[in-house]
Amino acid sequence: MDKQFAWQAGGRRAEAVQHGRAAGGPAPLTGFLLGGLTTVEVLAAVIAFAAVMGFLWTSGTAQPGELVTDRWIRAGWAIAVAGILRPVTWIPYVGAFVLLRRVVRAIGRKRRPVTVNMIAHVLTVALMVAALWLLAVAIPAAWTGVVSVTAVLTGGGALQDVGTAAGHWGTAQFVLLGVLVLVVRPVLPPIDPDLGLSDEPVLGFPSGPRGRFDRVALLVAVIGGGMLVGAGALLLRG
Repeated sequence: MDKQFAWQAGGRRAEAVQHGRAAGGPAPLTGFLLGGLTTVEVLAAVIAFAAVMGFLWTSGTAQPGELVTDRWIRAGWAIAVAGILRPVTWIPYVGAFVLLRRVVRAIGRKRRPVTVNMIAHVLTVALMVAALWLLAVAIPAAWTGVVSVTAVLTGGGALQDVGTAAGHWGTAQFVLLGVLVLVVRPVLPPIDPDLGLSDEPVLGFPSGPRGRFDRVALLVAVIGGGMLVGAGALLLRG
């Protein structure tokens, strides 16, 4: 980042902070749509999901095999894994975005930082779509693998069909895929209000009220999850 761009970005961020303090900060919904769940919130959700599965097992409500063979439960496990691994799966998008932002900034040095970021995002998405299209044309088997894995993540495919069949795609699958992209964000990293990459810690608690909420959510998930599994064991004994 050259000095002029850094100064402009820092100045605009300071103005945004001052405005946020005066007007109560940015709209929570806007921040959530741009950033999705934080890493701690994803972890809390995964713990809660695992606790529910543990309750179904320890209470005898479901057999262990059913907690894997059911397509929606299997999709839940797959989403949980994708959520935990998402800092790794962000790498392709982040790498392309940073490179393209430098190119856009070099071409139009007088553009506003938010404009530069927006153009870089559009180019990054276009590049990834083009890469997927080339993959589908050049290596059909690899494209089938990508689609089949996505189908498993959305409850529309079976593990034994990964790499061989595209799976079933209905309204539920497309809705769940949209929720995954916006909330869990296995591909798209969190974005700041200025459309740059979020500077909140990837493996820690965010700042401000969101960080306090995350601490409470994680504590509730751990304690509540343990109590739920224990309650299931007590029900089975009773």
